[in-house]
Amino acid sequence: MLSFQPVNVDTGMEDENGLLIFRDGKLIAVAVRLESNSHAEMCGRWNIEAVFDGTRPPRHTFDTLDELAGWLGHGVIAWHSGQRPQGAPQANPA
Repeated sequence: MLSFQPVNVDTGMEDENGLLIFRDGKLIAVAVRLESNSHAEMCGRWNIEAVFDGTRPPRHTFDTLDELAGWLGHGVIAWHSGQRPQGAPQANPA
């Protein structure tokens, strides 16, 4: 099962709305929602900044966290502390 924990990420830009992504309690990735004007048509999409499970971050962004979870290989999402970031799909808290 994937679980997501909202976190602020210091990207040096306006894009601070991030998620720590865990699989079975182990951190496997960090994603950030693109929010700055410099991203133009990608604004509002999710970008995987880092992956820790041995795969490389994708070169594309994701419209939804469901798509992002699908790329990570698992469609079940839970939220740590019941916190769901803006734009995130509804899911049962972990």
